[in-house]
Amino acid sequence: RSELPMIETYMQRFPQGIQLGELMDWDEIKPNDIIEYTYKDVFSRMPEGSTENVYNLVVTYPNTYTPLLIETLCDTIIQKNIFPNLKQQNLYAIPESDAVVAYYVNESIINGEGLEGKECQTIVIYDMGAGTLDLSLAKLEKKGDKLDICIEKRIGVPIGGAYISEVIYDFLESEQFFESIPDSDTDDTKKQKLNLRREFVETLKCNWEKEYNYEENTVLATGKTINADTFKTSDELNAILSLCTNDILGYLVGKKDWKDSIDKVVFSGRGSKFIPIRKRIEEIIGHEKLFSVEPLKTCVAIGAIQYQRIIKDDNSPFSIKHLNTHQNIG
Repeated sequence: RSELPMIETYMQRFPQGIQLGELMDWDEIKPNDIIEYTYKDVFSRMPEGSTENVYNLVVTYPNTYTPLLIETLCDTIIQKNIFPNLKQQNLYAIPESDAVVAYYVNESIINGEGLEGKECQTIVIYDMGAGTLDLSLAKLEKKGDKLDICIEKRIGVPIGGAYISEVIYDFLESEQFFESIPDSDTDDTKKQKLNLRREFVETLKCNWEKEYNYEENTVLATGKTINADTFKTSDELNAILSLCTNDILGYLVGKKDWKDSIDKVVFSGRGSKFIPIRKRIEEIIGHEKLFSVEPLKTCVAIGAIQYQRIIKDDNSPFSIKHLNTHQNIG
């Protein structure tokens, strides 16, 4: 359901694209309908003739996807004959946070950091994008010439950067940090309000992503100044920050001494650059345990290909297994 606003926006920008609104009432749309129509439309936008050259395909999905949605995704790609030469056995569907595990292993281990002197390392992938927060708990262990990657748990939470941005905006609007635009049903007013919201969120993100110190002031277009202290009275934002840090990490690891059992928290996804979140996790487990993968925007795609290679290549220096293939949806 978290993808509905994205699709609605997409339809407004590309009216010739997905026509879900004409097919059914928004309230009647089922999640698997969203998957089918979205992926059909996305792949139809590939350059003409290019789909015929696809013989292997790796797709990623957030941990909020249920088994039904994953099945719908794969069936849509194969049954709709989007890629004429793609066989079922050459289609790989991989959770996004698992793909980041493969990316982290390749980038940090191969580049010489290794397991930092340990035979075993426990990592948490903290992948917050615009729509969802996806986490994987993985154990890396040396076994002879191979490095075993065991993905023990996954969690998907339908809260992401876009939702947090909305909460921040609504809070500042309620505190009258800038003049709100009166509610109206006219298209011009809706556009004006949407543009103001988008401009504000982008300004705030840019300023808070540049440095690891978010105590600096951010000046709004209205001339008013905000900083970290501004949000201390926002109960909703504090509740979200608590849920997305202490609560979710404790639930994921599931041990009383869970804070000590984590060797590394690996951040990916643009939403993970939100400094208040990083600050809270730093306070919980320590700055030395934080790690950011770069580039944030493509690490999932690259990691998914690396993950698929590990599965296919018997001579790979890595092996991957899952203790629990079912993802818990927060």
